[in-house]
Amino acid sequence: MQMFLDLTVVNVKPQRRGNRYFWKVILEATADGNDRFAVRDILDKCDRDQRKTLIVFLQLLAKAGYAEEVPSEKDRYFRLLRRQSDCPSLTRDGKESSHGKCQQQMWNVMRRERGGFTVADLAIAASTDDIGVNRHTAGLYCRVLHRCGVLALRKDEDGQNYYVLKGSANTGPKAPRRMAATVIYDPNREQIIGDVVAEEVLS
Repeated sequence: MQMFLDLTVVNVKPQRRGNRYFWKVILEATADGNDRFAVRDILDKCDRDQRKTLIVFLQLLAKAGYAEEVPSEKDRYFRLLRRQSDCPSLTRDGKESSHGKCQQQMWNVMRRERGGFTVADLAIAASTDDIGVNRHTAGLYCRVLHRCGVLALRKDEDGQNYYVLKGSANTGPKAPRRMAATVIYDPNREQIIGDVVAEEVLS
């Protein structure tokens, strides 16, 4: 029989891993104007066993022209060539990825349309020449944000559903990200066992 649990998440602590975290540390390491950094120095600020993942990210940055490896006999060094606040979203071959851009474009529309929007309106308004947002994607994102209390669902005079971004949920320019986590539940003690790690849903 399927089981349902109501979980209340109290503490959230970002892990020291992943491309976004690596990028943040690289920016901090080069903030003094010296664009050269050692892989070891970045690893010292990451969770354990991140060397392979970091190297893959640095190689992607090099392919995309954001960084280059600097020959050295003592340690492995890179030089940051392109600096920007947002972590570059790259495909495996070093090309710009559209990952996350649909959500960001929808979020921008939600914050702009104070009077609310239908799913169809959102899909149209959030689409650009480069990144199209289809109705299914817009509907899914609206349902997720409605379920967690970010969007209010209302009906217009014709009985058509539309969503409104709640004022308290308009926390800033960065779009809320969909995360997924697997938890182990002990029904004997009615407790979650171990730590819960959430990962961003790639769509």
